[in-house]
Amino acid sequence: VVLSAIFAGAAFGTMLAVGTLWGPRIMEARGASPDFATILTALAWLGLAVGAPLVNVVSDRWNSRKVPAVAWLGLQAVAISLVIYLPTESQGVAIVLMFAVGLFSGVQMLGFTVAGESTDSALIGSASAIVNGFCFLIGGLLTSIPSSMMPADPQLSDYQAALWLMPLVLVVGMAAASLLRRRSTAQ
Repeated sequence: VVLSAIFAGAAFGTMLAVGTLWGPRIMEARGASPDFATILTALAWLGLAVGAPLVNVVSDRWNSRKVPAVAWLGLQAVAISLVIYLPTESQGVAIVLMFAVGLFSGVQMLGFTVAGESTDSALIGSASAIVNGFCFLIGGLLTSIPSSMMPADPQLSDYQAALWLMPLVLVVGMAAASLLRRRSTAQ
């Protein structure tokens, strides 16, 4: 349950921070209008809506929870790194990257699946509560810690200097997911 809470928390915590605060701000710092930055944020949430059910389908087809968890966290880390550090990006690239951030953050739902499969049926609610708590705890930390590193009038380079925590947290999530026992999804 702890490993699933860590990887789910990394995925959703990053998405929560991007989808509520950092996504629009970094896109505006890149020159996007506030309206387009809002559309990009909505696309990230749309990506999550697609990715959340899709990752369970993928994990069932691959007969693995571990492999898709590690892969999707890695892809989310790449997508968020490109959002933060890509020198320039067109509107089309921004659309694809923000959707990808959300899509691959859908892996957080696999954390609930793994936690539920790892506990007695009487404890599934408690296991889900632990995973959910980690998701919001990490999201809160990823909004507040970078905020403390920002100057009064931040520029793109300030966001890039402070948001390194997001890819790092996703790498920690990948490490946690890689420690999952490989179990067959065919029961």
